[in-house]
Amino acid sequence: MKYGVRKPSINRSIKARTTGRIKRSAKKAINPLYGKKGMGLINNPKKAIYNKAYNKTTVSARDIGKTASGSSVVAMIYLALIAIILYLFLDGWWKIIPIVLGIISLAGMVGLYVQLIQYIANNYVVSFILFAMLGTFFYFFCDWLGVYPATIPIALIVTYIIGLLYPNPKVDELVEEIEEPEVDEEDLRIKKLEGLLAVGLLTQEEFDEKMKEI
Repeated sequence: MKYGVRKPSINRSIKARTTGRIKRSAKKAINPLYGKKGMGLINNPKKAIYNKAYNKTTVSARDIGKTASGSSVVAMIYLALIAIILYLFLDGWWKIIPIVLGIISLAGMVGLYVQLIQYIANNYVVSFILFAMLGTFFYFFCDWLGVYPATIPIALIVTYIIGLLYPNPKVDELVEEIEEPEVDEEDLRIKKLEGLLAVGLLTQEEFDEKMKEI
């Protein structure tokens, strides 16, 4: 379950691909253990836990784009457009065809909506999306409901229920609940010595002597 959206930063994205790449290469040359899995947890446990919790409870704008651009969603949009066109131009009992298509397309839109609410922390935005979808459907296929005004209480009720089912805890609060792992000081010293030995800052004899001390 996701609770928020990570805000994209153009400056950070550019730095990561330019100066950041150079800095990472330099650090790897000095310390071959830099960037290896698990080193972040050893060097800075609190930051590593925070990042892990943050990544698990948030989603990037790119992920939302991927979710919303699936072929099934596109198909449902086309189906809804066809249903609206048929409804406007057909008379008599033939109108049942676009109504059925409209109901199917509405089901697809609701499916998309259920996916999107996982990434939207603002209940007002959720309410607007639901209001727009239901209002559009009622406008074309359910004149007796009074078009858009009838969707207001429905949107408010559903939004309230969603707010109860999907609270939005802050990442900081979630991190506080996670126990920090115990770091083995001896293991940390050994890893650092191995790194110094690998880059030639320690001789094998010096390494062996320090290992005996540990």
